[in-house]
Amino acid sequence: MKNKVFSALIAVPLLLSSTSAFAAEDGFDIQVVDTKSKAYVDTNGKSVSEYTKFNKEGKVIEASYTVEGAASPISTGGDYSAYASSKPYWSANSSVSRQFEKGFPQARIYANGKSASYTSSKQSSYKSIKKIGVKTTLLFGQQVENTGSSTLSNASIANASAKQKNARIPTANSYSQSTHTFVQPGYKSWYPTTKKNGY
Repeated sequence: MKNKVFSALIAVPLLLSSTSAFAAEDGFDIQVVDTKSKAYVDTNGKSVSEYTKFNKEGKVIEASYTVEGAASPISTGGDYSAYASSKPYWSANSSVSRQFEKGFPQARIYANGKSASYTSSKQSSYKSIKKIGVKTTLLFGQQVENTGSSTLSNASIANASAKQKNARIPTANSYSQSTHTFVQPGYKSWYPTTKKNGY
């Protein structure tokens, strides 16, 4: 009986040390020491901003892609005046990040998507619209790991997250991909897709 207990006591530290090694291998420090960003206008005339945050080893901790622009009024005989003063400004975002969690033997990967409607490009206050939504997918290469979605009526923000389900080191790059929904009477509906490569 004593030998069995002794064997079990040896096995526990060995298991913990292999878990720690696994965590140290993939669960690198998540302190951000460098950020690279860029901004440009895409072929549809929408403003795009991207950033990537790195740790001291040069590994990506968080990456984000945002496309935004003023809602386009639907022409009613060439008269846009009815909507000009209250034209909403819409923003669609995808991001991917690593977060440490208790009981998870590595930094868990999250894909996040956000759709937001504002009163103007200053984005100082939100504007509720008829329908706003986002569906976010976390992919490892071409494989879907998880999805999350949110669709709301008469709201200004929709958020959705999809997190890594399995405690394993991904063997392919991770991606956050989101499809967004913006619907408001008097304006052209907008259904952009945003995607960001994390690692």
